[in-house]
Amino acid sequence: MNKTIINFKILTFLLLASFVVNADLIIKNNDAHTESLRALLAEEKILVNPEDAIGGQMFGNAVSISGNRALIGANRDNLNGSFSGSAYIFEFIGSQWVQTQKITGDDTITNDGFGYSVSLGQDRLLVGAYSKIIDGVASAGAVYVFDFSNGVWNQTARLTANIPLLTAQFGYSVSLFGDKALIGAPSNGTGVAHVFEIDEDTLEWIQSTTLLANDGAFGDRFGQSVSLYQNRGLVGANQTQPGRNGTAYIFESLSNNQQTKLIASDGQDRDGFGISVSLFENRALIGASKDDDINGESSGSAYIFDLDTMNDLWVETEKLTANDAAGNDEFGHSVSLHGDRVLIGAWSDDDNGVNSGSIYFYDFDGDFWNQSDKLTPSEGSSGEEFGRAVFLTHDWAIAGTIKDSDNGSAAGAAYAYREDVIFVSGFD
Repeated sequence: MNKTIINFKILTFLLLASFVVNADLIIKNNDAHTESLRALLAEEKILVNPEDAIGGQMFGNAVSISGNRALIGANRDNLNGSFSGSAYIFEFIGSQWVQTQKITGDDTITNDGFGYSVSLGQDRLLVGAYSKIIDGVASAGAVYVFDFSNGVWNQTARLTANIPLLTAQFGYSVSLFGDKALIGAPSNGTGVAHVFEIDEDTLEWIQSTTLLANDGAFGDRFGQSVSLYQNRGLVGANQTQPGRNGTAYIFESLSNNQQTKLIASDGQDRDGFGISVSLFENRALIGASKDDDINGESSGSAYIFDLDTMNDLWVETEKLTANDAAGNDEFGHSVSLHGDRVLIGAWSDDDNGVNSGSIYFYDFDGDFWNQSDKLTPSEGSSGEEFGRAVFLTHDWAIAGTIKDSDNGSAAGAAYAYREDVIFVSGFD
């Protein structure tokens, strides 16, 4: 197993290299004396091993993290034919992210797009190949399950819809939680989302439920985005008619079609609400990257919904926009939620050149959500599209930059960020 170590960059407050982001976590005011804990974001650029480097594979188009392990898609890799796709597993070992395995499906061929969507659990992962031909049906799509055993990731299942449909794009979006998988297939009719789980008797994956919007219409793209938390699912439909303003649906139980429809309080035509979704406990985050707001066309936004448990109602509690929003930033194209923190990608932001991209952090103070950080990569440049995919955990944030060219034109890269907390003290 090749474990080539990737160059690691830690940007510290003392060195002031490229950029450092400080976030006050605890502040105690004792007249003239201030004590605080500060979190310093450490950055590492993640690239595939040299032997896997190839231009155009768009490594970083999908990202997921669990613990100190990352799963990163490269849906245009040519390992098994043009655009057959692949995915890479990295582990944080010592102080560095190390590529430990490259995976692809056992039947992956040209144009499958394996790696377009990914989701990582503790010892299990999902990889979507939404363009795969199934039983002669074009772009019906498939999702591959891998399990970790004896130090190696092995494919243990290939999931497809019980009835493959033409251009359904099964696997366009995926989300894993334990022994359950939620899989979007947005491109046939209204779109659907499929629930798979492991049968307790046979230990095989079975399609247990198909989720549909009660008010779905042709072209809604229901299943464009999905997120799964315990037995609750969130499904985005970013092209709902008329006007393509977008909708998202909460399914309280994956075993039935009980649903709550979420819409933006100020939604307008072509906002694309639901292009990205993230679910954590009793909170939902929904991106609307084409929203114009007051910041310009397609500046973008994202919405927080919380469950009012007393009244059993989902309530929009805040709309998020970037402090420096500008037209065509597409803030909200990617979103991730963990507890009281939010990560949002704006792949078309221009801080490091046209379409260089950026990511934003928001933190909840108990009353309001506040933008706490904006990050651009230390090596960012025009056209790299940093923030096309993002993922957030308690310890890590990761963002893909699909057109980074360190390994060739549009080879792609990812950046991982971790908070290192230190104690600082000072006097007024």
